[in-house]
Formats: sequence, structure tokens, C-alpha cells
Amino acid sequence: MGAPHAPILVLKALSGALGLGTSRGVVPLWPAAASAIGNGLHFYLFPKAAWAAYGADGKGVSKVAVSWTRGVGWSIVLRGVYLGSLILGAARQDAFGYTFLA
Repeated sequence: MGAPHAPILVLKALSGALGLGTSRGVVPLWPAAASAIGNGLHFYLFPKAAWAAYGADGKGVSKVAVSWTRGVGWSIVLRGVYLGSLILGAARQDAFGYTFLA
């Protein structure tokens, strides 16, 4: 789409650092769920700003792109809800229920 690679590379580096820190016990588990919910809400509530943040809005953002971006954003929120439920001690079936409620 002609977008610069820097924003994605920074996001991948931060995600990798968080994952490594979590796997080694240096970083608590909750930032993963919180970042998923926050990032998902950003995509859902402000889809055009999300495209701009990644530098992919040079040709404008169509209504279809806005709709798909909102769908992707909400799916990221739901992943955060599921993960957060597990982190807080919910059983898998209960975490799925909380996700379904969301």
C-alpha cells in the first residue's frame, strides 16, 4: 500500500520485547491484555487515525476500509478480553463467555 515500514517495525520490536520479558518473568502478564484492548479500541473508535498512524492514508481511506478496520479493531479488543480473563484467573470456558458477552 506504499506505507512506510518504520511504524510496523517499531510495533513488532515493542511486541517482541514485551513477549521476551513476559516469558522470562520480568514483565507481568497484564500489559499484553491491556495493549490488545487499547490498540483494538484505537482501531475501532478512530479507524482513519489508525491508518494515518501507520502512514497508509496517502490515497484516502474508503468507507469499506473504515468498516474492515473497525472489525479488525473489535476482534483485537475481544482477544484482549479473553486474555485478560485468563490472566485474572477465569477458566477457559468462563473467559470465552466473557468474550462472548463483550
